[in-house]
Amino acid sequence: MSDDMPDLRTYIDQAVSAGLTDVADIAVKVRQSAPAEVLEAHMLSFLRAAVRTYFSKNRTVNPYIHGRSAQAKLAAQGTRRAVAAPVSAKRARMRDMFAAERERFLRDTIWTGEHRLRLGDATAADLIAAAAFARGQAARNMAVAARYDEIAEVLRQHGADTVEHLPEAVLKQLMDRA
Repeated sequence: MSDDMPDLRTYIDQAVSAGLTDVADIAVKVRQSAPAEVLEAHMLSFLRAAVRTYFSKNRTVNPYIHGRSAQAKLAAQGTRRAVAAPVSAKRARMRDMFAAERERFLRDTIWTGEHRLRLGDATAADLIAAAAFARGQAARNMAVAARYDEIAEVLRQHGADTVEHLPEAVLKQLMDRA
C-alpha cells in the first residue's frame, strides 16, 4: 500500500457518514468502495492476525514451537493433534493425584438403607435414598446425644461419679423416660 493511497479508515468513515450503523453493512460498503490494492493490503494484515490467533489456540500445529518436521509429520498423518505439548513433571504429578483422588471418591461406599454400593455406581435414586437414611440416622443420633446430656446433668446434680452410683429411684426415673 503506497503512502498516497487512502487508508481503510477513510472508507469506513465514508460509510458511517452515509448513515450506515450496522457493522455488516459498513463492511459491505467498504468492500464496494475501496480499491482492490487497499483491500488486499488489509486482508493480508487481517490474515496474519488470524493465523497468530490460530497458532495461539492450537499450539500443537505451530511450526515455531514444534518445527517444520512436526508439521510435515502432521500432514503425513492427516491430523492436526499428533504432536502433544510436553507435560511438566509438576503437571504430571497433579494429573496423577487427581486420578487417584477420583478413584478414591468413586470407590467410596454408600448405604441406601437397603443395600451398600460404590458411590461411582450410585444412581440419583440411590443417592436420594442414602441421604434420607443418613438424615434419619442423624435424627436418631441427636436424640441419643440429648439423652446422654440429660443423664450427665443428673449425675452432676446428684454428685455421682458413674450412672451406676445414682440412687435407685433416680435410675428408675431415667429408665422410665428411655
